[in-house]
Amino acid sequence: MKKILLFVLFFCLGFMGYVGYRHLTRPAISVVMSTYNRVAFLPRAIDSILNQTFTDFEFIIINDGSPDETDKVLSLFAAKDKRIRVITNEQNKGLIYSLNLGLDEARGKYIARMDDDDIALPTRFEKQYAFMEQNPDFAVVGSWIGRPENGKKWGFHDETNPDKVKVLMYLNSVPISHPASFLRRHFLNKHGIRYSYDYKAAEDRKFWLDILDAGGKIGNIPEILLLFRLHGTNPKEYYADQWKNLNKFFQNEILTRFGTKDDFDGLSKCDIYRKIAARNQQLNFVSSVLLEQHITQECPPIGADPVQHKNWKDHLVFTGDRVCRHKLPKECANVVKKTPEVLTIKWDRWGTETFYKQGDTWVWDEIIK
Repeated sequence: MKKILLFVLFFCLGFMGYVGYRHLTRPAISVVMSTYNRVAFLPRAIDSILNQTFTDFEFIIINDGSPDETDKVLSLFAAKDKRIRVITNEQNKGLIYSLNLGLDEARGKYIARMDDDDIALPTRFEKQYAFMEQNPDFAVVGSWIGRPENGKKWGFHDETNPDKVKVLMYLNSVPISHPASFLRRHFLNKHGIRYSYDYKAAEDRKFWLDILDAGGKIGNIPEILLLFRLHGTNPKEYYADQWKNLNKFFQNEILTRFGTKDDFDGLSKCDIYRKIAARNQQLNFVSSVLLEQHITQECPPIGADPVQHKNWKDHLVFTGDRVCRHKLPKECANVVKKTPEVLTIKWDRWGTETFYKQGDTWVWDEIIK
């Protein structure tokens, strides 16, 4: 009997010591990445994490039932670097399941998201960790993102002001690059925030909104810290589902805060935005000043005409026989011909262009052809 009691005692002490050791050796960062059938991109993505200047992290990689050579690639990397923890789903369970599993497994003070086809620049963790340590009121920080082929900046996910980030969320825009995000784990766990199965093809929209609703700030470091790959490997059905999910999110999670579905049915995007701004004056979900400033930048003033061009989408503002672009008011042209069906203009800095009316939109003639 004494032997049994001693065994139980030593076992308990050993277990408590193990738990204590795991607590004492808790990494500063848990990197969470799900992968599925991306073996061609995977090694470079993993290498970019292992080569970070900030080295105190665990790297949780969820193999979501990949039928290709992913398991072999992960085994080779895990054998070389003990910071890698591979979790394998026996069958493909989807990104939502895998990311939530990664969040549950994470032990770090912070969680760094990473995608299996992107490239983290060497100082990404060093700079995001320093930002979060210096800004305890932020729940998430991202960064600007660049192109893998040349490092040049993509023209999105670049807002650094957390109040403007919130405005963008309410206008159905993504304020932060998901794979470049760096999150405070305690904040997520305190508020029970995880990815929602309601928006499988737009998993980050509800995630960011839940963080904002819980009082967390979201911003971006104004520097490229991740190279973000856009490619055509996803099937067309994925993009169709994504579009449906984005519309569903905007309708269910944003518009319902400002009225009923009937209140917005049949309205153009800009009319919807203006109605949101009017009702936000009383509801105060976001800064009314910043909201109205953004709508003024994005939407044409009364009397402007929308234009679809090969190289840009903008609005033309007419003043007599002159027309200027709304977003670039110094780019102007003389109206050569304007009928209900045809608009021909001669730009000050280049040649003549002709547009034709389709519905409520002027469409550049080369697109017509």
